[in-house]
Amino acid sequence: MGLGAAGVNLETERDGDRARLVPAGSFDLSHAATMRGVLERVQPAVDGCQSVELDLAKLARLDGTGAVLLARLLDRLEAMGHRTQVVDVGNRQAGRLIALYRERRSDRPPAHRRVSALAQLGGLVSQVPRTAGAVLDFLGRFAAAVPKVIAAPRSMNWGSLPALMQEVGADSFVVTGAANLLVGVIIAFLGISQLGRFGAVSFVPELVIVAQFRELGPLVTAIVVAGRSGAGFASEIATMKVSEEVDALRSMGFDPMRWLVLPRCLALVVAVPLLTWIGDALAVFGGFLATTAITSIRHRRGDHGHAFLHRPDQDAVSGAGHRLDRLRSRADRDGGRRRRRRQDNRRGGAVDLQRHRDQFAVHLLLRLHGNLRCPRHLPRRRRTSPSRISASAGARGC
Repeated sequence: MGLGAAGVNLETERDGDRARLVPAGSFDLSHAATMRGVLERVQPAVDGCQSVELDLAKLARLDGTGAVLLARLLDRLEAMGHRTQVVDVGNRQAGRLIALYRERRSDRPPAHRRVSALAQLGGLVSQVPRTAGAVLDFLGRFAAAVPKVIAAPRSMNWGSLPALMQEVGADSFVVTGAANLLVGVIIAFLGISQLGRFGAVSFVPELVIVAQFRELGPLVTAIVVAGRSGAGFASEIATMKVSEEVDALRSMGFDPMRWLVLPRCLALVVAVPLLTWIGDALAVFGGFLATTAITSIRHRRGDHGHAFLHRPDQDAVSGAGHRLDRLRSRADRDGGRRRRRRQDNRRGGAVDLQRHRDQFAVHLLLRLHGNLRCPRHLPRRRRTSPSRISASAGARGC
């Protein structure tokens, strides 16, 4: 039985549970539609057969399109339970081409199966050691390349450093500056809304400065630079790796770590601190704008020329707190003066008491010899203060 059309023919020979398919003519791209129609009518002719042979002896022409259609026919027959075999006696090239396309179809990944969350977690955990090893290997090679660059400065691409610094610094200035400016505004808004409940709005400028300079400024700048410039560097080096430019550098005797990685790292080291300082200044300016726009805090200059924010109409709580602090400091100063005065009095009283004791001893000796008169009543040390003893001794005389 023959199935065919103009230029394409497929003969079907059946012997019991065995069938034989003999394609003839040109199975190429120009007859693709005809081939598809012919091959779709093969299935009823081989129903009930256990094995199907494809004989390529009469095939006049075969290209990739025909090979793909014949390979799909064989795969479809195998999926339906038929055993297939290709007889390529006299046409080895056609047999190899069909086998090539069948192998590509068999190498396709299996259909996606649903994986449980526990299995996914296990897969991620199993990749952690390999990822950590790759990171440590990169850091080790980078650390080993630094002293080599110091010993041989010409091994590093210094000419690309200005362009890299422009890409990291100048091109990232707008993004990092806008991010830090908005962070300063947000901190000021939150500080006003939260500290205003306790009457501590005057501490909002200090909150903006401390939060931005200590924590958020470097963090926001580093995140923006890593997301923009870091991703650009990674994609650039990956493209060079795919296009074999990295291998070309190695073949010419250049170390890719010193020629590609170190200049970019040096550009980041120089540009990121500058971006951080500029971002901190913009964040403080944003906090200043938000604070002066919402509250009655205004900008003025202090006694020593330092600019700061001042709020004339501080509420009772914060004003009372400041007054209490001033009173405490004044009380501490007065208490210190009183303590020093008591110490001086104690020292002076001890000196006077010692002098009086010496005078009393001298007068007592002279009285024993009968030459002088001495006070009858001796001053009592425990009941009379040293100042009173010295005063009484000077008034009476001996």
